[in-house]
Amino acid sequence: RRLNQKGREEFYKKYNTEIHQQAAEKKLREEMYQLENKFITEFIDKGNVLDVGCAEGRLGANIKEKHNNQDQIIIDGIEISQDQNIAIEFYSSIYNSLNQVISSNKRYDIIIYSHVLEHIIDIHKEFNNINKILKKDGLLFIEVPNQSGNYKVTLDANLEHIHRFSIRSLYLLLSQFGFDIIKSDFNGIESTRYSSIIRVLAAKKSIDYLTMIKEWKGKVIVWGAGGFFQQVLAQIIDVQFVDILLDSSESIIGNNILGHTVCSKENIKLYNNSLVIISSIAYENEIIDEIN
Repeated sequence: RRLNQKGREEFYKKYNTEIHQQAAEKKLREEMYQLENKFITEFIDKGNVLDVGCAEGRLGANIKEKHNNQDQIIIDGIEISQDQNIAIEFYSSIYNSLNQVISSNKRYDIIIYSHVLEHIIDIHKEFNNINKILKKDGLLFIEVPNQSGNYKVTLDANLEHIHRFSIRSLYLLLSQFGFDIIKSDFNGIESTRYSSIIRVLAAKKSIDYLTMIKEWKGKVIVWGAGGFFQQVLAQIIDVQFVDILLDSSESIIGNNILGHTVCSKENIKLYNNSLVIISSIAYENEIIDEIN
């Protein structure tokens, strides 16, 4: 039986990582902080960082330790558990909630959610609040257990977790609130209970792609009719605005996918003033070379 919001707050106020964590878990967490820092370090030069659910502050301490210009990096944390008494040693300020941060009128260059998002009950409210305190050119770092596509993880038995994420569901969630994923990774684990994680860095969208597609005067071409188009892109864009669906694979050329007959890449030469949407991660560079 899962706790309601009030029950969860009472649980976390009494929580102490040192007591609950075994030696093996502690070692994994230290390795995780190293991987997270390596993942985002190129994006942290100076400015304000907010670590939501910062626990004892080990990630913030790691970030400061790896940067020479420590005085130019201000790291705040949000933590309601007893861990905040340790985290304050490494952080400029510790807040009890996101609402407290909003009231402070601070704005951040990077906001970190490391194994926190799966614990949030009202995730839509959380993202609305994130947008209130993240700078226009700010970045959002998220790491969560990977609960999709891994045969070892068939059920999340952690009753503290409200949500289970796949890269697809996380992509769709971020897109809904105006973010694009600019970097992703699946390296490392946070706990012996999970054998895979999803780690992403997202930036606010500079272009409203959905409006661009809808209002484009020429042909809208999607290059790549495979799994990414069917499982991700088609969930985001309205496929009725797609004029041509292309693919290089002979096995699906001629097939009808979501109301479109898949054409070969030669068809792209027939149209000028076309908007080409690359619907592939694995073959993105190859498709760009073909277009050029």
